Amino acid sequence: MKKTHKKAAGLFGLLLVVAMTIFAATLPDTPKASAITDSITDTLQIRVVGDTPNAKFVVPSENVNTSDPNQSYKVSYENITDLTIKLVYTDEEGISGEEIILGSYDDLDFYPGDVTNDLNLADYGYGKFVLSTYGSGFNGEGVYLDGISFTYVPIIVSASQNEDTGLVDASIEEYGDDVETVDIYFEGEYLKTVSRSDFGKTIKLSLGRHDSGYYSLVFIAKDGEGKVLGTSYKALFYYNIIYVPDTGGLFKNLNISKADYLITGLIIFFTFGVAAFVMIARRDKKTGKRR
Repeated sequence: MKKTHKKAAGLFGLLLVVAMTIFAATLPDTPKASAITDSITDTLQIRVVGDTPNAKFVVPSENVNTSDPNQSYKVSYENITDLTIKLVYTDEEGISGEEIILGSYDDLDFYPGDVTNDLNLADYGYGKFVLSTYGSGFNGEGVYLDGISFTYVPIIVSASQNEDTGLVDASIEEYGDDVETVDIYFEGEYLKTVSRSDFGKTIKLSLGRHDSGYYSLVFIAKDGEGKVLGTSYKALFYYNIIYVPDTGGLFKNLNISKADYLITGLIIFFTFGVAAFVMIARRDKKTGKRR
């Protein structure tokens, strides 16, 4: 009797194991832990941000001079709900106008973005421009965010001394469409007037003898009617005394460069050569010799 019960219990246990095995085989595969992690990463985009509103000018650059009226500005922002871009213009006489709203943007989200717009400086005139950005953050209060300044000028100039000639090489590198002539001054004295056809070319200026040191040329731009455009513009350069070989009391106090010596020597050589040829030709003619 006991053996019969044991057999029955063993058979029941065996059937139970088989049944559980079959049931387990019919279940779907359990995903691995890494697969679960990847799935969450793919579906959840978590972005940790600060609570500080931010809107910065990408272009134009701070404290630059430009003679091109066709400009544009770009502002990158984040963590703000709205953005306002303002302009204050100060003319060439130093008179500032009221703030002008260049753009206003509402319903922005807190994610990064940017806005870009054109700005024609000729609509205002030559002078200084200050751009500012204002926006609202999480608390809803409008705050100042960023500001830049730049200057719109008729001309952009440069100057440097040519060490070979001792002259100062100047150039009008950029200029506005209404600039026709430029007057150049050095230490308050008028040097010359440059016409539009010479803009962009090297202007060679003889400044006389001066001590070594920093000096500046003053450029005054004018339109076709002779009206002064903007204010005067300066080009700073370093002047260096160019020393020449000591040739005695006659030449030692003269500021003569190497190039001057070379040109002078060639002229003297050519002159004496021609004179010698003429003298020989005359002598041969008198003596009846043929060359």
